[in-house]
Amino acid sequence: IDSATGQYTLATACGDIGTVSVAVALDDGNRADTCTFDVMITNTTPFVDCPADVEGLKVGAAVDLDIDFGDIDGDATTISLLSFQKLGGINGNPPNNAPALDGAGHFSWVTDNLNFDDVATWEVTVRVDEPCDSNSCSFRIEILPNEAPTCMAPGDTNIACLSLSTQSFTSADVEGDAVTYTQISGPGMTDANSGVWSWNPPCDSGGLYEVCVTVSDFLHPDADTCCFMTSMCAVGEPGDVNGDGAANSADVIIMVNFIFKSDSMPFGDYTADMNCDGTPNSQDIIALVSYVFKSGPIPCLTCDSPLFPGL
Repeated sequence: IDSATGQYTLATACGDIGTVSVAVALDDGNRADTCTFDVMITNTTPFVDCPADVEGLKVGAAVDLDIDFGDIDGDATTISLLSFQKLGGINGNPPNNAPALDGAGHFSWVTDNLNFDDVATWEVTVRVDEPCDSNSCSFRIEILPNEAPTCMAPGDTNIACLSLSTQSFTSADVEGDAVTYTQISGPGMTDANSGVWSWNPPCDSGGLYEVCVTVSDFLHPDADTCCFMTSMCAVGEPGDVNGDGAANSADVIIMVNFIFKSDSMPFGDYTADMNCDGTPNSQDIIALVSYVFKSGPIPCLTCDSPLFPGL
């Protein structure tokens, strides 16, 4: 206390929390007097309010959160990242991209969609300090894996030769990642980006085919496979076994050589079944001769034969 002015000064330290009782004496040389007063020394813990837990975030996403903090006494405060702890996951590896917390309380973290180590629940703990006290809080971030795409095939179909046919494969990807289609079996070609399959089959390609593709995204190669069946009839006109567009004597010669000389049929044995009874024999030659030379009944379309490997 300044004896001349009566100015009282008390310098406190961080451990001086409590009440200080002060007694002051005044003396003018003739008479004296005293008085007392109390000084209450307090300090309020700084506050820090963490955000709510983040749930269901897909790997590859960015996390941006603001943390509110301060001190009602007006003491200077600083905030820091106390820990970033992995809870569960496939191993204890840290993330590829480290999180950051700036002096204003903004937390940021960009997860790495190529890093399986990021897939886990992470507990973030931050601390706020002022000269005499500190406070902390925690929140969690749940990172889910990137899901693989799935593949959907078109329905089975019958097609004709010498005619462009198209079918569309489709896919689903939860994250909306770009999907690539790769054809792994069957004739024709599937566009890698659109999934559209196309084939303009020659007539010597008659038969039943399975067309399969795989779908991939940037993280899941060949994640799923889907297929459809297609059958192609080599004969577009009844009796036209050589595929020249008309039934004539050339077709009769081919039939005779097939039935009696064991020659092969240009587009498959089923094309010789003119009456669609499932057994190529002399009766089929008679049916074709009658049609070509005697204007007899039109033979059946051999793709309707039980021998045709169609759908």
